Amino acid sequence: MKKIIKIEGMHCQNCADRITKVLTNHDVKVIKMSLIEKKALVDTTKSDAELKEIISDLGYEVTAIEEQN
Repeated sequence: MKKIIKIEGMHCQNCADRITKVLTNHDVKVIKMSLIEKKALVDTTKSDAELKEIISDLGYEVTAIEEQN
Protein backbone atom coordinates (compact mmCIF):
# COMPACT_ATOMS: atom_id res chain seq x y z
CA MET A 1 0.00 0.00 0.00
CA LYS A 2 1.34 3.42 -0.94
CA LYS A 3 1.28 6.10 1.72
CA ILE A 4 2.38 9.72 2.01
CA ILE A 5 4.08 10.47 5.32
CA LYS A 6 4.41 14.13 6.33
CA ILE A 7 7.50 14.61 8.48
CA GLU A 8 8.56 17.63 10.54
CA GLY A 9 12.14 18.14 11.62
CA MET A 10 13.94 17.30 8.37
CA HIS A 11 16.38 20.18 7.90
CA CYS A 12 18.92 18.83 5.43
CA GLN A 13 19.62 16.05 2.96
CA ASN A 14 21.34 14.02 5.67
CA CYS A 15 18.06 13.96 7.62
CA ALA A 16 16.17 12.72 4.57
CA ASP A 17 18.86 10.12 3.82
CA ARG A 18 18.81 8.88 7.43
CA ILE A 19 15.02 8.44 7.41
CA THR A 20 15.19 6.69 4.03
CA LYS A 21 17.87 4.27 5.26
CA VAL A 22 16.00 3.36 8.44
CA LEU A 23 12.67 2.90 6.64
CA THR A 24 14.39 0.66 4.09
CA ASN A 25 15.90 -1.39 6.93
CA HIS A 26 12.32 -1.93 8.20
CA ASP A 27 11.16 -3.31 4.82
CA VAL A 28 9.54 -0.06 3.74
CA LYS A 29 10.14 0.84 0.09
CA VAL A 30 10.78 4.58 -0.18
CA ILE A 31 9.55 5.70 -3.60
CA LYS A 32 10.27 9.40 -3.13
CA MET A 33 11.62 11.54 -0.31
CA SER A 34 11.05 15.30 -0.59
CA LEU A 35 13.05 17.48 1.74
CA ILE A 36 11.37 20.64 0.42
CA GLU A 37 7.82 19.31 0.91
CA LYS A 38 8.85 17.43 4.09
CA LYS A 39 7.18 14.22 3.04
CA ALA A 40 7.90 10.70 1.90
CA LEU A 41 6.01 8.52 -0.54
CA VAL A 42 6.40 4.90 0.53
CA ASP A 43 5.10 1.46 -0.36
CA THR A 44 4.58 -0.65 2.74
CA THR A 45 2.47 -3.13 4.63
CA LYS A 46 3.33 -1.41 7.94
CA SER A 47 0.56 0.23 9.92
CA ASP A 48 0.47 3.99 10.45
CA ALA A 49 1.40 3.45 14.10
CA GLU A 50 4.46 1.39 13.12
CA LEU A 51 5.60 4.05 10.64
CA LYS A 52 5.15 6.80 13.24
CA GLU A 53 7.16 4.83 15.78
CA ILE A 54 10.04 4.15 13.37
CA ILE A 55 10.32 7.82 12.40
CA SER A 56 9.74 9.29 15.86
CA ASP A 57 12.45 7.01 17.28
CA LEU A 58 14.84 8.96 15.01
CA GLY A 59 13.72 12.26 16.54
CA TYR A 60 11.36 13.44 13.80
CA GLU A 61 7.63 14.13 14.06
CA VAL A 62 5.06 12.51 11.77
CA THR A 63 2.29 15.06 11.33
CA ALA A 64 0.10 13.03 8.95
CA ILE A 65 -0.10 9.79 7.02
CA GLU A 66 -2.38 9.53 4.01
CA GLU A 67 -3.10 6.57 1.76
CA GLN A 68 -2.13 7.15 -1.86
CA ASN A 69 -4.32 5.57 -4.55
